[in-house]
Amino acid sequence: MVKNEVYHYTGGIGVAALQVVYNAYDPLLNLYFPCIKQVSCERIGAKKKRRYDKAKTPLLRLLACSFEDKLDELRVKHNALTLKDSCALVEQKGLIDKAVDCLIRMAHDVPVIPRIGSKPHG
Repeated sequence: MVKNEVYHYTGGIGVAALQVVYNAYDPLLNLYFPCIKQVSCERIGAKKKRRYDKAKTPLLRLLACSFEDKLDELRVKHNALTLKDSCALVEQKGLIDKAVDCLIRMAHDVPVIPRIGSKPHG
């Protein structure tokens, strides 16, 4: 039997622990996880037919787009490539694992309170 675990985080410490997880997760998501974007949506009767483009990472989408100001384009693309070079996949995965472990250790168990009028199963 699988036990569903519910964790509760209180105060600034819990928020800080969650922020560490997201700080490690955001670069991983933006640099390495491809996603698809909806290009069009057409209604045919009661159904919708959606078309999507090829899966790309947000970094590749950024590098493919053009800017009105060429200086901004060079600056943004250079910063993105610098971030990619400084963020190794294995290292980022390790940071997330450590942050999640720390987050789970900081959690408080939420007590299970039986509902009024409920009967135990079994």
